[in-house]
Amino acid sequence: MKFSSKKLFFENLLALLILFNFASFSFAASAILYGEVTDDGGDPYLYVWFQYGETTAYGFETPRQPKYGFGEFTATVSGLKDCTTYHYRAVVKHQNYDDTKYGEDKIFTTPCPSITYPAPTVDLKVNGYDGSVTIPYNSSAILSWTSNNANYCVASGAWSGAKETSGSESTGKLTSGPRTYTLTCYGLGGSASDSVTIYLQQVLGAVAPTLQKKVRNLSDGQTQFFDSVYADPSEVLEFQIVIYAGSGVQNLILKDILSEKITLRPNSLKIDGISTSGDIVSGISLGNLSPNQTKTITFLADIAPANQFSFGQTNLTNTATIYWNGNSLSDTTTIIVKKTAVAGVATGISTGFDHSFFKYLFPTSIFGLVLVWLFRSHIIKWEEWLDGMKEKYQKFRAEKLLKMKIVKARTEKFLKEILF
Repeated sequence: MKFSSKKLFFENLLALLILFNFASFSFAASAILYGEVTDDGGDPYLYVWFQYGETTAYGFETPRQPKYGFGEFTATVSGLKDCTTYHYRAVVKHQNYDDTKYGEDKIFTTPCPSITYPAPTVDLKVNGYDGSVTIPYNSSAILSWTSNNANYCVASGAWSGAKETSGSESTGKLTSGPRTYTLTCYGLGGSASDSVTIYLQQVLGAVAPTLQKKVRNLSDGQTQFFDSVYADPSEVLEFQIVIYAGSGVQNLILKDILSEKITLRPNSLKIDGISTSGDIVSGISLGNLSPNQTKTITFLADIAPANQFSFGQTNLTNTATIYWNGNSLSDTTTIIVKKTAVAGVATGISTGFDHSFFKYLFPTSIFGLVLVWLFRSHIIKWEEWLDGMKEKYQKFRAEKLLKMKIVKARTEKFLKEILF
């Protein structure tokens, strides 16, 4: 009877088991042992099996299995150590005889496990923040980073070159953007990347913002805005402020300082034609204006009553100011308030006589008597002149009343359109 240990294959068990045993680097493996009976000695009834172990002393056997005649046979062994060399040999005997025979010694080595390394991580920040930041034009930022399970790092994007696995450096002064900085770190377990982006605040001043303030007298029926207007006490004004952003402004604040004799009318503030809450005297926020954007602000105000003004003309100056990023810009309007004296009221009263009174009494009396004689003789047509003046006055008064009624009607209509 002849036989031989002919073939060998081995394989890992389930990957789950390999991972489970990773910590001790003990990988359970199995092997399929192949043998072959080439001559059964004339008796085909056989038992076959294998002996195996780490030395030629073996120490382990596979279960005996009956076999009929010559040919191949196999057995699977499991629970093998990884990275270990094993000896094995085939064994055969007749079922009815005690004539055990052994094949030649063979060896095999179980595979070493594939070592799995942890994946690297990297955290890149700009000025201590993840993601993105906005910095002033012509200023710098600090890039800082840390990593784990990495051997080296490489910069790309707005910077370049090999970097340590942790560190920091300045971007230098930046005059263009946005700029994206990327850092990729490499280790035995692969690679990882992180990025940050730096935006620059808009360059202001290339086209400076402008501010224009104007006013119109609604009580006089004005439909256009002017730098200055005439007004009477208690009349109604409307102010208009137009802001042009130029190259763009950020964090814009508008304040309007009114004269103490002008009072802001409640609930009259509008921005771009839309009613808005807020106190323009204390300041209202207009946010950020993009390049070439325009904002129009309007509001109503009342002039103080006549008892707060002196006779004659009073100039009231009002100032609007915008503030943005430490800058400011102002414009003014002027309201010229007129208060006239009542006709027929004396502005001076004599307190008595003096020695010169009689000096002028006689010539004055003679002059008066002459005038009386001329009127009565109709040499001077006093009555005709008086009637003509009376007619002209009545005509003038009628025209004045008509104009006042027209202006009042127009003003009431205009106020209703604005407020409602």
